[in-house]
Amino acid sequence: MSRILLVEDEPDEAKSMKMVLEKAGHTVDVAKDGKEALDRLGRADLVVLDIILPRLHGDAVLKEMKKRGIDKPVVVVTAVSREVGVEADLKKITPGLVFLQKPFSSEELVGAVASLS
Repeated sequence: MSRILLVEDEPDEAKSMKMVLEKAGHTVDVAKDGKEALDRLGRADLVVLDIILPRLHGDAVLKEMKKRGIDKPVVVVTAVSREVGVEADLKKITPGLVFLQKPFSSEELVGAVASLS
């Protein structure tokens, strides 16, 4: 299974998503902000990335990944509504990313990761 970098600043959400992904057979490393995420990208096969983060927002993480030539599959998880247009904007930075709007089910999260693994 995949080594996943989960980037989520809300401790309860991070704990819940980590448990779901580990139960599905993945190894999960958690980063609490965008700067920490950039430091840990090298060990991950796939990234599950919140957008609203302290220190460095998720869109800036995507831009920095692109700048550094880091091409890893990304599942974006966010409470920001699709109607705002954020999904289209993020796909301009990282084509092929999977977008999950919070709240989502455990099955949706596992399915999104599986679709990119």
